[in-house]
Formats: sequence, C-alpha cells, structure tokens
Amino acid sequence: MPAEQFSPWNRVLRGLWTSVSGCSALVSLCALSLGLGGCALRGAPSYSIFGAFFPAWLLCAVFGIFASLILRTVLIASDFEEAVPFKLLVYLAFAVGSTLWLWLALFGKS
Repeated sequence: MPAEQFSPWNRVLRGLWTSVSGCSALVSLCALSLGLGGCALRGAPSYSIFGAFFPAWLLCAVFGIFASLILRTVLIASDFEEAVPFKLLVYLAFAVGSTLWLWLALFGKS
C-alpha cells in the first residue's frame, strides 16, 4: 500500500468528500483553510540567551510578572495595598497590561 493512504490529511479529505457532496466539500475545505492565512514563514521573534532561543513573548511575560511584583512592593511600602480591592485580579491585570505594553513597544508595527 502507498504511504499516502495512511496520511491524516487524506483521511480528513476523504471524510469531507464522503460526508458533503460535490461543490460544498470544496467550499468547506476553503473555509477551513482560511485560518492558515495568518501564518508567516519568518517565525516569531526570539532571542538567544546563553545559547538557547527564547520566544520574545516569554521574555515580555517575565517582564510583566516582575513589573507586577514591583507594583506590589511599592503599594505595600506606601501603605496603599490594603485599599486595593480584588488584589489578585489587580496584580494580574497589571502584569498582563505591562506585558502587552512591552510587546507592542518592541514589536508593534508603526
């Protein structure tokens, strides 16, 4: 038997052709492939740190966590931490916000 018969894509395509008839199978296949339009061949930005490549989003997330810890330290030192409602949600939102800010500042298109 040829190797193409055992391919997962052949099973998917065969299932589309048998479950949906004619032209609507082609429309279904085109609609499913629209999700691949955002893929780029250049890949995600990454940095080499001690010989290992780390994705940039991971480094931005670490920055967001540290920014949130710094905010908590400042709030505790200034005695404002008790006045913050929903502390976990506030610190999480600050971490996410600072992560996204750094990502857009470094990699956002102008």
